[in-house]
Amino acid sequence: MTDDVSLADPHTVPTRFWHRLDDRRVQCDVCPRACRLHEGQRGLCFVRARADDRIVLTSYGRSSGFCVDPVEKKPLNHFLPGSAVLSFGTAGCNLACKFCQNWDISKSREFDTLADQATPEVIAQAARRLGCASVAFTYNDPVIFHEYAIDVAAACHEHGIRTVAVTAGEISEGDVVVIRNEGPAGGPGMREMLAVTAAIVGEGLGESVALLTDGRFSGATHGFMAAHIAPEAVRGGAIAAVRDGDAITIDVDSRRIDVDLDGDEIAERLAAYEPPPAPERGVLAKYAALVGSASEGALTDPQPARAPAPAGGLPV
Repeated sequence: MTDDVSLADPHTVPTRFWHRLDDRRVQCDVCPRACRLHEGQRGLCFVRARADDRIVLTSYGRSSGFCVDPVEKKPLNHFLPGSAVLSFGTAGCNLACKFCQNWDISKSREFDTLADQATPEVIAQAARRLGCASVAFTYNDPVIFHEYAIDVAAACHEHGIRTVAVTAGEISEGDVVVIRNEGPAGGPGMREMLAVTAAIVGEGLGESVALLTDGRFSGATHGFMAAHIAPEAVRGGAIAAVRDGDAITIDVDSRRIDVDLDGDEIAERLAAYEPPPAPERGVLAKYAALVGSASEGALTDPQPARAPAPAGGLPV
């Protein structure tokens, strides 16, 4: 399928995740579809295309509409309960679900009739004005408008608004999934990761996809997983410097995990890193302030070991 795709369109922007093939096609790497395109062709999602010998997104700043929902409508567990969430999506989708309730949006080819124009900053301000504690990328899989979603998330972060991605969670063989801010202080409390690891293994990717986290696993976890990464992200650990697209090498024999970045780049990213908001009061706030590294047992305010009680009972 060919179409007039041009970077002269203000809603068409360059993307990062693609590479050239030997047969002169260009492959989009943003999802497992791996669409291989000639100049002017669009991918299965319809909104990612090849223009000027690169993959571009043609729906940046174009929304299929907005709706304020209760957050309980989203597939989340105890996330900002009782709050409102501003939901939006775009035209197009990389899935082809026959039962899709949003097929008229996700499979739309009519940009003009389904396009409310909204910059990331406008969406963040609208959420704040409407009293929404979060913004949800939904109605179609947000992986296809990756660049738009990332910029919206960054704008929301500046206004203290959380973001939610309602996605099929598709990942490819060879990917490394990184989950951070789940360590002793960042969680706080190191929540169980079994649901995440079970999802990866359940997709048959346990041997080909790795998971790195500063959180924890239980004894039921199996697969290519590494937890308790220390120092954790909120304590200045290198895991805070990792970004989408970085090449990570896990060498089990050498017991090393490396990211393909030089020291200066890591230092620059760590300096710019902003951890998520932390509890300011209550038990979790106290725990986060006192807890030590997971590599040392995640102890809170450790004290010297007590001498054993004398025979015959405790001293009085």
